Amino acid sequence: AWVRLYPAHRRWLEGDLEEVLNEVDSWRETLMSSSGWPRNYLAIKMGDFYLALGMLEAAEEMYRLLNPANRDRYLHEVEYYRLDEDEGAAYLKRQGRLTGGQAARRLARAGLLSEARDELASFQAQAQQELGLVTNSNNRISLNLIQGEIALAEGNTEEAISLLQDGVSRLQRSGSYAYFRCSESLANAWERQGNLDMAVQTLEGASQQKDRAYPGWRAFDTRSSAKLYWMRVRLRLAQFYLRLDREAEAREIEAELRELLRYADPDLWIVQQLQSLEESDAGSSQP
Repeated sequence: AWVRLYPAHRRWLEGDLEEVLNEVDSWRETLMSSSGWPRNYLAIKMGDFYLALGMLEAAEEMYRLLNPANRDRYLHEVEYYRLDEDEGAAYLKRQGRLTGGQAARRLARAGLLSEARDELASFQAQAQQELGLVTNSNNRISLNLIQGEIALAEGNTEEAISLLQDGVSRLQRSGSYAYFRCSESLANAWERQGNLDMAVQTLEGASQQKDRAYPGWRAFDTRSSAKLYWMRVRLRLAQFYLRLDREAEAREIEAELRELLRYADPDLWIVQQLQSLEESDAGSSQP
């Protein structure tokens, strides 16, 4: 199914969203006639593509087909995409869904530092016990990302930049959600140092990885649509362009994102941010 759904990814890259829907919808009959692991796997991949289109309710429909062991965590993840950083972390925390390395990073971004440090300690202990923190490269990357996010939240910008740069470098070819979120955080760190040029350079580098934003069974790719996080990078880049009076480039990105999200539900966070950006631009242009 992973290979057979790849044409939907190609159509997304080309901006042919109608064909993306056709490709994904064509798998519904196969999905309904399957069972067990193949059914769960296909439902997850189809849900990922609906997320890439911003179609949250359609993604939820797919995830409700999962077995009970997986269903709730995917449904909670969809709800996370409706919320901003602080609200999303608070929501997942209430649901008891904030555990592990990804949770620690989300907690740190939301300013919940005590909880983030607790998750970091838990992650370190588990990694040491199960796989060996030093010898397992994925664990080492995760550790650096968590520590980088915590350092950024604490205001230790130089340390954050060092750790997050390492993560960006190591994950660059992964196309994973972690790579795009790490790039966004690194840009924020450069911004805090007053270095907008490096912030823009970081986001431009991540923007060029669009073709790699494909969901698969890779490290750091679980429970997330990398395409949505690539779009977050693009949105953040547009915001920086506006600050640097590069309005034409910002408008190009806005138009691109609106087109990629033309089937999106209105409560998707990125759609809300695009609307706010458009309203802000309209207000600033008034005499």
